[in-house]
This record gives sequence, structure tokens and C-alpha cells, in this order.
Amino acid sequence: MRPILFRAKTIYNNTWIYGYPREIWSDKEDRFIICPSKRWESDGWDDVEECEVNPDTLGLFTGLMTNNCKTILDKRVFEYDLFRHTKETDEGDITNYSVVMWIEKYAAFYLIPVEYYETIRDNDVIDEKEFSWLFDEALLSDFSSDICLTKVGNIFDNPELLI
Repeated sequence: MRPILFRAKTIYNNTWIYGYPREIWSDKEDRFIICPSKRWESDGWDDVEECEVNPDTLGLFTGLMTNNCKTILDKRVFEYDLFRHTKETDEGDITNYSVVMWIEKYAAFYLIPVEYYETIRDNDVIDEKEFSWLFDEALLSDFSSDICLTKVGNIFDNPELLI
């Protein structure tokens, strides 16, 4: 059984915190805190009390780990993580990036090419024929043993990779 774990960035100092989210009632907007957990600091893991987080950065642990990632990155794979795939061709190497996304209709995590991320995030395209290939071929668990994929960050720390 995989552990249920979330991560999000704190609203106070924009650092990652890991734990379990709880919604705070507010008449203005959705607000969340993550309760008892640990926070990654440059010198290691620190114990923290519950902390208010940016709800846009709240992502779920997929249950998968990767050994192919930048050394400063957590090996656990979370929603919104970015992966690089480099393919060798006769014309030279081609590098593509993909985002880990939860697709509600299929109740599964998918590895979505960055060029489709905003479209899929903002629209219900699951039943559209032009996207059928994506949902047939991009299930994250199918890529879990792919040695050509390298975790390079996430969409919040590395937004330049979404372009």
C-alpha cells in the first residue's frame, strides 16, 4: 500500500512542506494548511508545526520513486513533477519534458507532454479524439521503469520548462 502524502509550498517563505492537508474555512478563498510534517531545508529535514500553504502548489505523492533525478531533488514522484526525456535521432538529440498530472476521469496519474499541460489542466479534453492517444499511452505507471526519463524539477520551481 502506498503512503498518502502531500506536498505544497508555504505562503510564508515559499519552501516545500510535506504532510496532510486540511482546509481552513474562509469566505474569501480556499485556504489550506499542512499538518505535522517535515520541511526540506538546504541542510536537511526540519520538524515543523502545521503551516499555511499555497493551495495551487498542493500535490499528491504518486507512490512511485525514481532513481533518475537531479541529486538535489526528492526521489519521490509527486503530482506536478517534471521529467525530461531525451531521444537520440540521426539529426541529433531531441529533448522533451512532461508533467505528472492526476486525471480524475481515469483515477490515475499521467505523464503529460508540457505542450498539452495548460490545455488539459484548463479543459475537459478526455473525450476528444485528438487527445485519445495521450490517455492511451501516457499512464505514469507505464513509465515507472523507463530509464530514459529523468526528474528535473516541478512546474512551480521550474516554470521555464513549461514553454
